[in-house]
Amino acid sequence: MAQGEFLWCDLATFDVEETLAYYRNLFDWDLKPEEFPDGSTYFYASGANEVTAGIYEMPQVYRDQGMSSFWMSYIGVDDIIASCELAQKLGGKLLLGPASFGKGAAIAMIEDPFGARFTFFTGSYLQPRSTKMVAGSHFWNELYSPDPDAAEIFYGGLFGWKFAPPDATGRRRVDNLAGSPTTAIQENTSAAKPLDTPQWTVSFACADMDAFVANLSPQDRDALLWVKNKRGAAACITDPNGAAFMVSQVMDDGRWFS
Repeated sequence: MAQGEFLWCDLATFDVEETLAYYRNLFDWDLKPEEFPDGSTYFYASGANEVTAGIYEMPQVYRDQGMSSFWMSYIGVDDIIASCELAQKLGGKLLLGPASFGKGAAIAMIEDPFGARFTFFTGSYLQPRSTKMVAGSHFWNELYSPDPDAAEIFYGGLFGWKFAPPDATGRRRVDNLAGSPTTAIQENTSAAKPLDTPQWTVSFACADMDAFVANLSPQDRDALLWVKNKRGAAACITDPNGAAFMVSQVMDDGRWFS
């Protein structure tokens, strides 16, 4: 297991059929269903011939907690019990789990001390996501937090991540245990909606940003939020069920962080 590595992302949504059509149109995804033992259906989204994300109907347990539709980031841990205990010791909350996730794997949903949610994953069938940008694929995850300094303490203690000083845009690069860029932290106290709440964002790549934006509905274009990075700009989009996600054009070297 890759401790502290981003492994997967998926979307909990209220209207599955609408959501499948929406993302199929945006990313030209091939969406294949799998029936789970509890009777629910999970859709695997493939772009550029690789499975890159999942989509499923919002479970009742999430609805009971008043959760809105969301994209979830999965982070690998070696020992999920110990990781849950450590997260709580560092000031986080255990929201769900640990619970079985098939094929000997387990998951647990955590809320950090500032309200951003993510999921621990332990198991062997998910591999670290690549940070190479390929059109239609998930390549990056980024934290928007009201207190990046305190977030460094929490996530550094939890995963052993190393943090670079803020760049000119205020973004802090985060390196994994191997010393490679794996994520970043951005202060969101002055951010516009929907990035004004603490959250882990999920990013997908597109081949041409102008063409991608032109394919959006007028409503989506009007609500588009641009986020600057020292290497370019990312578009923050909110889907019809209220889930926010990021889209960036593939860089010449194929990397969002070099």
